[in-house]
Amino acid sequence: MSTVNGALDYVPEEQAKLMGEAMEGVPPHKRKTNLVFQHPALFTMMNLFDNIGFGLTMKEEPRSKIKKYVTWMLEIINLTAYENKRINQTGCYNRSGGYICR
Repeated sequence: MSTVNGALDYVPEEQAKLMGEAMEGVPPHKRKTNLVFQHPALFTMMNLFDNIGFGLTMKEEPRSKIKKYVTWMLEIINLTAYENKRINQTGCYNRSGGYICR
């Protein structure tokens, strides 16, 4: 898993494949994977909307796609009223929703 995610740049013994595609020679930032930390952290300098859309922003997805996705996620967890609030201005429940959406 570390090889696929990019923690290791080399393949120790066997060839690492992701959905049948060899990862050897593919730079870590080009591998279509996500890394989830055991203790999910949200960026305190960003609002809830930007935190949820962070991964898509890093993948350089179009703004329209990011807005559509994040708005949809906020509606699902009923947090649209908090989209412009910074993480330190939200309660524990709202942060948990941010973790899930991200």
